[in-house]
Amino acid sequence: MHPLLPMTYLVDGPRVAISGDSSGRLLTHVGVPAGVAPLFLGCTALAVRRMRV
Repeated sequence: MHPLLPMTYLVDGPRVAISGDSSGRLLTHVGVPAGVAPLFLGCTALAVRRMRV
């Protein structure tokens, strides 16, 4: 289950950066949270809007 959660990539990203891994995994560890954040922010904005109306 943990490969589907964005927190996994947030924790492993600094590990990859510190170790100097050049396999391109750092882009994945940055891209997944950056891609998921707008989705979660949009869902939060919709929920707040529903509660106000």
